[in-house]
Amino acid sequence: MGDYVSRSQKLTAGSEEPICYSFQVRQIRRNAWLLVLLSAGLQALSFPLPGLYLLGWIALAPLIVAILHARSPETLQLDESQKLVAASPGQGFLLGYGCGILWYLGTCYWVYDTMHQYGGLASSPRSSGGAVCVGRD
Repeated sequence: MGDYVSRSQKLTAGSEEPICYSFQVRQIRRNAWLLVLLSAGLQALSFPLPGLYLLGWIALAPLIVAILHARSPETLQLDESQKLVAASPGQGFLLGYGCGILWYLGTCYWVYDTMHQYGGLASSPRSSGGAVCVGRD
């Protein structure tokens, strides 16, 4: 068979490559996720109903800071201030994608009111679930 070794055998043999893909997610600091939440909230508030249009100009700043200061360094830092390292491309994608999902959830508040007022959707809890997709009341 020769020198063929599968990837799973390499990982179990003590390789430093992480087995779990969530390892990169766990390296992201909690403050970065809080900045993502803040950025999504500011973006949602800049939409028409709250009417805080000026927040749209600064809403992406927390996301940029979160990406630029996402994780702690892997080496020992000798001075007292903690230096933070920018996110890897995959971590930056996850932070941006999470911000986009939270922003989307924050801006879909109008769907129920529109369906209730113009679509004739009943206000019972049953109709707001799967019955709407099926078309039954």
